[in-house]
Amino acid sequence: SGKLPRNAKVPILSSVAWEATPDLLLAAAQPGPQRPKLVVGFCLTDQEIAAVTSKKRRQKNCDVMVGNSPANLGGDQAKLWWDDGRSGRWIAGTKVAVAARLLTMLEKQFLFDKKK
Repeated sequence: SGKLPRNAKVPILSSVAWEATPDLLLAAAQPGPQRPKLVVGFCLTDQEIAAVTSKKRRQKNCDVMVGNSPANLGGDQAKLWWDDGRSGRWIAGTKVAVAARLLTMLEKQFLFDKKK
């Protein structure tokens, strides 16, 4: 009925042999010479989107985390939460418009902002 967290314990799924995959986002965002200049993560949650997104940005050491709800899947509209550690805001509209807005925000803040 909703998204399962990474380490969810669900009895009906216990008969399946699950193998943990590496956390690629966490690995890519580690400090050091190999870290990309900008790390943007995306998370999907059906719980408090703003709070979960902010927590994941800090946990994964991302510059930006964009939160998404399962309610956005399959349709033409989207409402996403942007968290860059300085501010958080909702971005809503068609998926094409939201994607363009995300790119514009990244460009303005990280390509032209000398503070980052």
